Amino acid sequence: MKLCELTIPFPAHAGEIVGERLENESGISTMGYSIDTERKTPDVSRLRLYFTDRDDAVRHIDRIEELFRSLNLPCAIEQKLLDEDHYLSAYRSFLKPYLLERLIWIVPFARDQFDHHAGRRAVFIDHQYAFGTGTHATTHLALSLLVKFVKRKHTPGRMLDIGCGSGILAVTAALFGYSDITAIDVEEAAIGCTADNARANNVIIPRIMRGSVETVAGEQFSLVLMNIETEIILSLIERTAALVAPGGVLILSGILRERKREVRDALKQLPFSIVRERSRGDWHAMHLKRRPA
Repeated sequence: MKLCELTIPFPAHAGEIVGERLENESGISTMGYSIDTERKTPDVSRLRLYFTDRDDAVRHIDRIEELFRSLNLPCAIEQKLLDEDHYLSAYRSFLKPYLLERLIWIVPFARDQFDHHAGRRAVFIDHQYAFGTGTHATTHLALSLLVKFVKRKHTPGRMLDIGCGSGILAVTAALFGYSDITAIDVEEAAIGCTADNARANNVIIPRIMRGSVETVAGEQFSLVLMNIETEIILSLIERTAALVAPGGVLILSGILRERKREVRDALKQLPFSIVRERSRGDWHAMHLKRRPA
């Protein structure tokens, strides 16, 4: 995995406003970021932004430069690719837990490092060698739509997580009562990662398999989640639709906002109604319901 790190030095006095604008107004969707000040240069802070790859980082450079211009700050951007080991050490150092839908804590580190409110659930994602810590916009959108759906009173049925990554979506569903869960991914690393995170959260995911939609062809599920690239969503949408039982739910995330119309057009040919849509930065997600037979 090659994560891309962008580093921008700026005057330390502006640290608070840079962080506030980045969080609330910039439209910049990162996997995470940090603002650090070193002892030997106390007047200079460094904003470090982490993206899934170089292309993802480059797409955001114009907005980053616009953010710094609006604050009358210099913007000299340094790019660096990180291998998996560097990714883990750099990325874990600033990950922070957050409360989702006022109901469940998403905690991107080990259980013994976080003391959450006893009245709320928490998902612990300590094994992060596959995509999906809950901090990237696409995962956040998928989690938000999932939690909004599963917190309502209903009987959990069969659940399928396509492109399970770290297993965060499958683990969250298990914490809300789903037991018949299948998690699939084309990457071998994701299979072990999902199993590790299931154990870390004391939940059982009965089927964790390497593969794609063909692996479960002919089966049907009451809840299907797919957080994956737009191009792959479009290429798999018909086969994925066949996996959703009549009356079942399909949650799609990983859709580039500029391409959401393409996904909507593809869905027009399929027996689905849009229940809810959400956007975050450059990304879009959909909660769909399959019409009864």
